[in-house]
Amino acid sequence: MTIPRPYTLKLDGRSSDGYYQTIAAFTDTWLEQNLPALARPAGDFAVAMRSLPGEWQPRTAAELCFEMLVLGVLLREHGEQALQMSPVPAWLLTRLVEAQDHLPLPAVEKPVKAVRGILYGLARVEEPSGASPDTLPFPGGAALLVGRLVDWLHAQGLTAQGERMREWRDYFSLLDEQAAQAVLARCLLLAEDFEAESESALGIYTAQAEAFAQHPETCGRWRYDASLVQRARVEYHLGMLGTEILTRAYREQFRAMPRKIVIMPDCLCARSRRVSEVEDGTACKAERTELGLKCQDCTPGCKARAITRLGEQRGFEAYILPDDYRGVGLSSCRRLQGVGVIGVSCALTNWDAGWQVNGTGVPAQGVLLDYAGCRSHWDEEGFATDVNLKKLLEIV
Repeated sequence: MTIPRPYTLKLDGRSSDGYYQTIAAFTDTWLEQNLPALARPAGDFAVAMRSLPGEWQPRTAAELCFEMLVLGVLLREHGEQALQMSPVPAWLLTRLVEAQDHLPLPAVEKPVKAVRGILYGLARVEEPSGASPDTLPFPGGAALLVGRLVDWLHAQGLTAQGERMREWRDYFSLLDEQAAQAVLARCLLLAEDFEAESESALGIYTAQAEAFAQHPETCGRWRYDASLVQRARVEYHLGMLGTEILTRAYREQFRAMPRKIVIMPDCLCARSRRVSEVEDGTACKAERTELGLKCQDCTPGCKARAITRLGEQRGFEAYILPDDYRGVGLSSCRRLQGVGVIGVSCALTNWDAGWQVNGTGVPAQGVLLDYAGCRSHWDEEGFATDVNLKKLLEIV
């Protein structure tokens, strides 16, 4: 059975150049429409965060407006799930995610993911009503509502998103309830408008997203990554906008770094690293380093090999970072100085990784996979994916 692709940037089957023109124009329009209207609530938030104890990472106006959009979209799409997840499974899932990231070893990763799948399946809402969170019965105010969303995000392994939304929760706790509800309503309205606007501009790239989310292989109750692979179409569009906004926001810092590193997923490799293929000698020969796997030039036509060779010619380093090495990559970033990172990943994860890497003090740039196909999430068998090399070189 063929599984639909949730998104593809190659409408003509040959190049994603058209997508990058489209997303640049859409981002320009979205910011032009929303920056003036959101300047005051975003500015008030920034002032409040600077006044609180601890170090606050300053952001551009565009970043803050995007965070308001993120809050609105996440509440619209997952607010009901967040409210119905009880504290105990949320706490347990968060601890399992931390264990998986802190001990990124295959022997640990597989059983942890299995337990996560069981817990998530038990805690999962059977029949979501689809109601907006502001219409659901909930005795708390805006801060508590966003706090429940923060707990849900951490339970799904979305730590960077959880930390950003935690700041908005703290901000709402400083406001009187009427003012907090007014800002929250602005975020929800922003998300509602974005859904319609983005579908018109970007919907051609996500035509099969709903079919993918409803596919039998995607809808498994006990999948640890169910909250990722069952995302709504608007969340792919959110990811596309987020990658563009954050790449612009971190651009000058990135350009100032003397050393550049490209981090790419193993779905760009022509060969996989499954144990069965290691045993029969057909697996990818990439070797592990402290920053990820280093291509060993084993397979002509491999996209990871092509990017590695481009790096040798153009002065950047390239590393492969499989899903089970995620914790290794983040811990390595925290130790890097004078480095700019270009992350290659899918539309749902790229902007989140940008927040994670930039949060370690390393300026990041994002380039999307032309389509998703790794066996970790998107396809049971997996297939080699692709990336626009012209865009990658432009970013570098």
